[in-house]
Amino acid sequence: MLESAYTAPFLAHGTMEPMNMVASVKKDSCEVWGGSQWPEFPGPEIAKELGIDAKNIKINLTYIGGGLEEDCFTITYLKL
Repeated sequence: MLESAYTAPFLAHGTMEPMNMVASVKKDSCEVWGGSQWPEFPGPEIAKELGIDAKNIKINLTYIGGGLEEDCFTITYLKL
């Protein structure tokens, strides 16, 4: 019987991409650029926050980013 134990030191979870997004907000529309794992979730929340129709929210995904826990949820978008 062979037994082994593996350990690794605790390492801080640091982001490798900027934790930000860019938004263009107009009277009746909003366009957002950034990373997210689930971009379909924040549209209705952004619309409610801005008081506009959800169909006028456009989310543009970047090719990098969006793999962090906070990017999965609407809160990242509402910090705009």
